[in-house]
Amino acid sequence: AALFSIERRWPFDWVICTALGFLLPRFTELRNAGVRSICHVIAKYSYGIYLWHWPLLWLWFRKIEGLPVPGRFLLFFASLAVLCVGSYHALEEPLIRVGRRIARPSTSRTLRPKPGSKASWEKPSEDLAR
Repeated sequence: AALFSIERRWPFDWVICTALGFLLPRFTELRNAGVRSICHVIAKYSYGIYLWHWPLLWLWFRKIEGLPVPGRFLLFFASLAVLCVGSYHALEEPLIRVGRRIARPSTSRTLRPKPGSKASWEKPSEDLAR
């Protein structure tokens, strides 16, 4: 439970973030296919991880007592996986598709110049000849 305490253990945690920010451009593309696929899965469900991890940490490490710590970690990661995958497929992915449909211009809404007219972004050919 000390891992999740509110009091700060090290006053310079911003140093780690700053160092990581400076080091990120030095990293190269991952070549190991297994590591890449694991990172892809984590990236795909990262928003769900971000949303669900704090309530689940509170639930399994503050609210529920009597379970050994390894069991709490097991239940935390299992429930995190179920909730992240479930919320991604039930909410995130369908809403991403809706957003793509809304953002994709349809042919009826696209502004195009009439055939034979000079579009405002085009210079007339007479001006180029002068």
